[in-house]
Amino acid sequence: MSCVYLATIGQRPQAITVALDNLRTRYVYERIGLLHTDPIHSGIAEPLRELRLEIARAYPELPVDLHEIRALDGSALLDIEDESAAEAYFYGVLDALLLYKQKGYSVHLMVAGGRKAMSVYAVYAASLLLDEHDAVWTVLTPPDIMQRNLWHVPPAERARIQVTPMPFLPSRFAPTTL
Repeated sequence: MSCVYLATIGQRPQAITVALDNLRTRYVYERIGLLHTDPIHSGIAEPLRELRLEIARAYPELPVDLHEIRALDGSALLDIEDESAAEAYFYGVLDALLLYKQKGYSVHLMVAGGRKAMSVYAVYAASLLLDEHDAVWTVLTPPDIMQRNLWHVPPAERARIQVTPMPFLPSRFAPTTL
């Protein structure tokens, strides 16, 4: 089964590549998906731009899918600031997960970036659509490594990075492939 690495983005996009480097020692990914809010005016605009450049440089063989999460009315979503924005974020994550599941991908969802609420909504969406072939992860990075803003941790320090599975119950209602 083909596998996609799908990640939420926050102010520290280095977490995405640090975790991906760790996971690639155990898994083979066919593509990368990035869940993000408005790519121009939101607080993740610059981190998203930098992340895309680093992914293109470090993983040129992996296609990148951008999944912009928009407000319920279709307008730009800058952040989760109210109930409507939270609902939009939840449905945006569901849409991206459903897209990959319907195409037959195993999904590895990384919830290391974004506000805490974004991670909660992403894990909740995962519990509705992901099955026993999927995974939900977070990355735990020591503060001294985080402060260096490294895109890739030197091999001698990689053991200090913990990519931890998040507990979720695989859905009995996971979609089947088309």
